[in-house]
Amino acid sequence: MQDLFDKLTTNPLYLTIAVILVVVLVYSVFKRITKLLIILAIALVAFLVYVHNTGNSAKDKIERMIKK
Repeated sequence: MQDLFDKLTTNPLYLTIAVILVVVLVYSVFKRITKLLIILAIALVAFLVYVHNTGNSAKDKIERMIKK
């Protein structure tokens, strides 16, 4: 492991490739998490609109869903 670290730090080409790979990986994870949060927010808004239109309170609906 130390040998790999030494090669990365001493060779600028390897270091550049490693940095690019890390940046791409972080960007990919960030993009997936952002997409998941957007989908969850849309689902939450849709649930709240449904509860509001049916005339129930969100607390009652959630309690009934938990009891099932």
